[in-house]
Amino acid sequence: MRRDIDEHAVDIVNFEKREARYLEIARKYGRETMASFSHIMGEVVMALDEKPQDILGMTFHALELHNR
Repeated sequence: MRRDIDEHAVDIVNFEKREARYLEIARKYGRETMASFSHIMGEVVMALDEKPQDILGMTFHALELHNR
């Protein structure tokens, strides 16, 4: 997976297309929601840096979303 991330980071050939798609998606959510997504992603990364674990699965169950 790390290789895929690196390839996207340096894939300048498809940058314009990928950036246009990102902006198209971002517009649907708005600035405040996109900021929340960034914050949440940062929290997930920090939790995984501290201790590799299924943080999303634990959150899913802690919020009792599995019961809906």
